[in-house]
Amino acid sequence: SLIPNREYSFVRVGSLPQATWYTDFSKSGGPLFDLAIHDLDLILWLEKSLVSSLSPSKIDMIYNCSMTLVNGTRVHINSGWVDEKNVFQNNIKLIGTEPITVELLSKSRYPEAYESQINAFIATLSGQSNQLATLEDGFAAIELAERISRLAEMKKFMIP
Repeated sequence: SLIPNREYSFVRVGSLPQATWYTDFSKSGGPLFDLAIHDLDLILWLEKSLVSSLSPSKIDMIYNCSMTLVNGTRVHINSGWVDEKNVFQNNIKLIGTEPITVELLSKSRYPEAYESQINAFIATLSGQSNQLATLEDGFAAIELAERISRLAEMKKFMIP
């Protein structure tokens, strides 16, 4: 590993969506599947390691989850919706020997923020670029989000 004793901290918070179906978790999956899914996908892709323990919780529309991966990496995810207009915050911290903070987007929701993601997707579909993530990667993130959701609702932890 390039950074021993890695620890990631993800914070992804957004305004409560206006469409009423979003707040019906049986239809949308809630903020876990709207926001945190991207952080789960990223950590699984970066670390290429399975989860060995999960400690999730949910209060209203905010999810918190601490997990440890089989390779020893620790991950903390805080994600949810707030009842405030035009809020979007996305922070990632990677802590090794020295903390590194990457603030990707903050306090705004503009289509330009996603332009590079859309362009990369189109380039992959048109064969101009290699695929970075696979369908299996997406399924793994969804499976992990479902486990977190179930455990948070049951107020249980998963430890091997």
